Amino acid sequence: MASAESAQECALCQVPATAKCGRCKNIWFCSELCQKTLWPVHKHLCGGDPNYFRQAPLSDREMNDIEAVKDTTACERDCKCNHGMNFRGNLTAYPGNARTILKSSPKILTKPNPRTDYRELCLLDVRRKLRDTYADQKRATPVSDPWMELEWFYNTANWALSNHHEPTFSRAEQEQMTAVAAQALNDWLRQALIYCQITDLGMQNSTMGFDTSPHTWIRLLCINWDRLVALLDKAEINAKAKAAIRKQMEQKQRGIDAMRWSRKAFWTGPAKHPKSKGAVTSFGLG
Repeated sequence: MASAESAQECALCQVPATAKCGRCKNIWFCSELCQKTLWPVHKHLCGGDPNYFRQAPLSDREMNDIEAVKDTTACERDCKCNHGMNFRGNLTAYPGNARTILKSSPKILTKPNPRTDYRELCLLDVRRKLRDTYADQKRATPVSDPWMELEWFYNTANWALSNHHEPTFSRAEQEQMTAVAAQALNDWLRQALIYCQITDLGMQNSTMGFDTSPHTWIRLLCINWDRLVALLDKAEINAKAKAAIRKQMEQKQRGIDAMRWSRKAFWTGPAKHPKSKGAVTSFGLG
């Protein structure tokens, strides 16, 4: 990723990187520990086109959960998106077998294609619906899946690119924004995925007590959010679309600022992996 490479920092933490991923040579790490931590999400991008973002296929659990929501409405009635009202209709609207698309490898397209990317649209539709359904049921997501959380970032990018363009896009051109975002915001989406992975790991390891580990995860969350903001600033998209994305990120930014403000005084040195040697020192207690 461009941010880690340019600063020679690990893609996960702030320790100077020592090596790139041995397979794709596209992401820097300081240790095997950090590489293993990001591998669950990086493996779906590793070896693919480094300039084109692709989502992971649905997991078996996600595929099973589709059955429970396929006859529900796709969106709320006041929603202004173009997803339509019936979720089953969304799944059958794509050419070919929807289930084949949802389980397909992210490498089915070896080169970016400017036409509508049906695979990515289908995955976004399903993960948006599943994420909203889990939230409505007031229960935790039944699978640990940063890709589901990434849907918010990806759809935010699609919306901003579609609705903030001069001259105004036609409807057909609007439907191509998924493919455009996959290229124009490639680095930003890859960084968003790292942020989502750290968010998930931080929640898994959080405790109610004053414990070093969850606070260290929070520090990693903050620095990776800062990287995400910086990559949006550098993205080569029009100013209106960029401002629209930044506006949508404000609520998340306030949450990051609140977590940072109450802990920043304890942070010294570079942020490190919570399980690495010296992680306690990086929290300021060592």
